[in-house]
Amino acid sequence: TPAEPAEATAPQRPPLVVRWLDQPPAIDGNLDDWEMGRGQVIDGGEGRSATVALGCDATTLYLAYQVREPVPLRNQGSNWQTLFITGDCVDLMIGADPSAPANRRGAVAGDQRLLLGLFQDKPIAVHYRPVAPGSGQPVQLMAARFDRIDRCDEVRVIARRGEGGYVI
Repeated sequence: TPAEPAEATAPQRPPLVVRWLDQPPAIDGNLDDWEMGRGQVIDGGEGRSATVALGCDATTLYLAYQVREPVPLRNQGSNWQTLFITGDCVDLMIGADPSAPANRRGAVAGDQRLLLGLFQDKPIAVHYRPVAPGSGQPVQLMAARFDRIDRCDEVRVIARRGEGGYVI
């Protein structure tokens, strides 16, 4: 029998858990309101890692990222749409099809990506939709293709640099 591709046999990462919040956390760059110990740890290798915690109430999704890396939060990008290519940022990718395998290769309608970071040293949120029928001409950004990219000025983003990392 032929060997399966490595991606098919790689262990599946646990999904992020979104906790219901009775009281919203303060959006101030301080993680005291968060249970980061219950968040998901992502190992980026070479001394880089992140802990991600999610919470929600009836109207809002809250995201907290504690990132450890030697040079914290640098992005020299000149285009807000391509910050994931030009430097540091964090993002949340949401797959719309719960029955799809975790290692699927292609977006479906409803998949979304929310990027948080700094653009020209000011906090920014960018919403990407790879499949958004009727939204016009798709944009190709390296290997990623998006039907729609929106800057989300209504999203409150706080970014705080610290020794050996940053918080968003």
